[in-house]
Formats: sequence, structure tokens, C-alpha cells
Amino acid sequence: MNYILLIATVLLVQLNVIAQTSGKNVFLETSKRSNHYYVDLRETDALVFEMETFLHGPEMGYAIRNIDTLTRQSDGAYAGRKTKIIKKKDALLLIRESKKKKEMALVDVADSASANAHLNNAYYLERYLEMSKEINNAFPLWNASWDRFSTWQSLNNKEINYRAFRAFADERIKLMKDSIVEEQNRCTVLMNYLIQNITTINYTALRDSVAKLLVNDSSTYKLVYQLKPSAYFRKVIYQVAKEQPEFFFRLAEEHTSKNQHYIFNSIGIQDKEVLAKLKLVEDHDKIKKSFFKDIKYRRRMPFVAVGFALAECVGLVLLFVVIF
Repeated sequence: MNYILLIATVLLVQLNVIAQTSGKNVFLETSKRSNHYYVDLRETDALVFEMETFLHGPEMGYAIRNIDTLTRQSDGAYAGRKTKIIKKKDALLLIRESKKKKEMALVDVADSASANAHLNNAYYLERYLEMSKEINNAFPLWNASWDRFSTWQSLNNKEINYRAFRAFADERIKLMKDSIVEEQNRCTVLMNYLIQNITTINYTALRDSVAKLLVNDSSTYKLVYQLKPSAYFRKVIYQVAKEQPEFFFRLAEEHTSKNQHYIFNSIGIQDKEVLAKLKLVEDHDKIKKSFFKDIKYRRRMPFVAVGFALAECVGLVLLFVVIF
């Protein structure tokens, strides 16, 4: 009870400060972690953030399900489209208006840095995903929506005030978008040139040009960079195998085993036309053997996976029989 009175006293003091000091705000949250809300309470209005969490592999992400803007009423309460804030017995309550009315106690945010980080994470991930969809619509061979967590982790100001962070995030994502679009334009032009001239281009020019497509496929923004083949690279390699099969093996021979893997995977395991052309290539015996070994391995993988799954099922059945 003393704890509740202390919280109520702190809230009343802070609300009194708001009433006297223009521009100040009170940062609140619902006391229970389920159906969690953050509230930015100001003298004349308030923002209510309905939060939710989700898992992205090992990462925990936050999302803002809804933002409600509330206006202060003549009786001191705050009212919005979906929520209200009222004072009841020296405590502040957030009321969610729905088929089943729900009242939730509001308390002062215990850790403002953590609360801001949650709001900032939700805003950043949403804005990054919007950017990814927009770029992917213009450049179908590019997609890095999954990379939003990596770019978020690279930030060193995750816990700043959420209002300041939004201005920062908007500017950062704009720079990222400009950089990515510039890179995708470059890759598109180069890819189209190589495909259009694939039957006449000499090997040296092809090799040097293809190397320029071996770039980061997920985020060309320089703060997050990991070398791997782009979809443009794979598409060109496929056309090389189809139109200049001997060049395909020469390219594979000049790359490391890791990049050889990327080159090999540019060819589908059921693409009979291209595989037949590659089989007819003379010489390059060592790399040809590695390539067709890789094809056989990839063809077996689905059956191996099914076999392991069946073995696990049989093991569980036998264990059940032994126990019972």
C-alpha cells in the first residue's frame, strides 16, 4: 500500500510540474507487462502507445500496434479515439474503450532508457521494413527486410528520447535508401549489359565485370557490410553457364571455395538444358567434378532431411513403447 501511495504521490508531483512548466511531459506505462502501454502525458494532450513483441530468430523485436492521441478535457481527464486517462482515488488509470472495457493502472516508467529503446526499436524496424518494400518494388532482385535487426544493432543511440530518435531514424533511413538505390541502379545497368552481350564479351572483361556484382546482397549501406553474391551476380552467372559454359568453369576456378559455392548454386539442380551444356565442356576436369558432385549433393538433401525426420519419429515411437 505504501508503494502505491508513493507512486501516486510521485505522479501527482509530476503532473503538477507539467501544469506549471510548458513543454515538460510525464512518461508513464501500464503496471502489468501483458497488454503493455506507454503514455507520454503532457499538459494539453497525451500519446498512448499500445506495444507488442515478436521474435525474429533469436532477436526480440517491438512493434507499436496502435498510437492514440488524447486531448485534455475540462474535467482534467484525457480522451482519445480508443483510450482515456482518468484520475481515480489518487491514481491514474488508462481505460481502453472496446467491447469489453478495460482499466489499467498507470505508473511512472521505471527505466526511461529501456522504454525509449522499445519505442525506438518499434519505430526503426517499421520504417526500415517500409523502405525495404519500396525498394524491392522498384528492384525485385533486392530484398533485405531481414537485415533491419543488424542495422538496428549497429546504432549507439537506441535509448535516446523517442521524439529525437524519430528525426534521427528518418534521416538515417533516407541516407540508407539513397545509397541502396544508387547501388541497385549500378548493378541493374551492369547486369543488363552483361546479359545482352554475354555471347560476344571476352573472358577477361566478363570476369572483371562479374566481380563488381559480388557485393553485399542484404544492405549496401556501408555501416553494415558483408561480402556475398547479389541476385544480380547469380543471374549473370546463370546466363554465362547457358551461353558460355566454358567461361562458367573458368570463373569457378578463379574463385575461392566459398565463392565457388555461390557460383555453383546459381544453377538449378533440375535445369537439364544448362546442365547438359556444362557436361559437354572439355577440360576443366577438376572443377567439373566438384560442380556435379555439388549438384548430386543438393539433389539428395531433401531426401536426407526426410530420412532424418522419419528416424526421429521412429525413435520417439520406440521410446514411447519402452516407457509405457
